[in-house]
This record gives sequence, C-alpha cells and structure tokens, in this order.
Amino acid sequence: MCQTVIRINDGETTVDAMCKQDVACINNQDQNTENCIGSKALSNAVQLCHFCCEDDLCNNEYSLETLLLRAGHEFEPSVIN
Repeated sequence: MCQTVIRINDGETTVDAMCKQDVACINNQDQNTENCIGSKALSNAVQLCHFCCEDDLCNNEYSLETLLLRAGHEFEPSVIN
C-alpha cells in the first residue's frame, strides 16, 4: 500500500510518500480526525496527516484538500493552510 504523509508545523509543510503495510497505513489514516483536522492539531499549529492508496502512482498527489476529500474526511476550510 502507498502512504502519503503531510506534516504542517507552524505553516511549514513537508510531504513524504512511501510504501506502508496495509494495516499500519489504515491505522495512521484513522488518526486524521484528531491529528490532522482536529481542534487540538489546529490550535497547536501542528498537523500530521496520513493518506493511503493502492493504485499505481496514487501517492503523487500532495494537495491536502484533495487528499482529505479523497479519504472522505469532512473538514472546515480553515484546516487548509
């Protein structure tokens, strides 16, 4: 499985794309509600977002908004920096 990790720390964004075991990737992605788009992540100005996919070159998308929508997350526009 492919995983894309987006870290936003005080407005500085880093993106990593990698292979990940299926269960580990899904577990990471399930934490997005708290660590990526949750009020604590937003108030601390530190967001850690994980996204999983299985198609060829599926993790070449780095738009946080697109990835959140693709993962089925509902979010406020203020989540996107």
